[in-house]
Amino acid sequence: MENKDTGFSKELEADIKFLGFIETVEGWARAVWKKNPQLLDFYKTVRLSQVAWDLDVYDKSEKVRASWRKGKQVVFYNNQEHKDESRVVKANSRDELKKILLDSVRSFVPDPDDMSPEMEDYFFDYGSDWMARGIPTCWQEYNEYCRNPCYDGSLSWDEDE
Repeated sequence: MENKDTGFSKELEADIKFLGFIETVEGWARAVWKKNPQLLDFYKTVRLSQVAWDLDVYDKSEKVRASWRKGKQVVFYNNQEHKDESRVVKANSRDELKKILLDSVRSFVPDPDDMSPEMEDYFFDYGSDWMARGIPTCWQEYNEYCRNPCYDGSLSWDEDE
């Protein structure tokens, strides 16, 4: 059915409006990111807290350790191709797992100037969340939920310990 005001079908008009919304949210999130440099620190702390959580679970559960010995999928970001790559990796010790998980989280750093599909998805997803909940004021608010809100900062983004 055609909308008489625009000459477009209602479906096409809805698609156009939705794409406009997506572009607005993503652009807004990129602008917010550029104006709030603490968001990068929040992002890094959240990712490190997730690694710390995974290491704690590894330490506490033989079933988890066994599954890592068999191999589990981990996502790494390929900066050259600007896309996520899932790899099956094995870890026979906590140190091996720590290196794998840190390499994984360090492989992706949000960049508001990168217009790749992965970054578009990232900024749209977080922009949508922040528009609804507000811009985070601390790292625990960065995601919709925080698995490890008491993270003590024991891991480093820049170096292996």
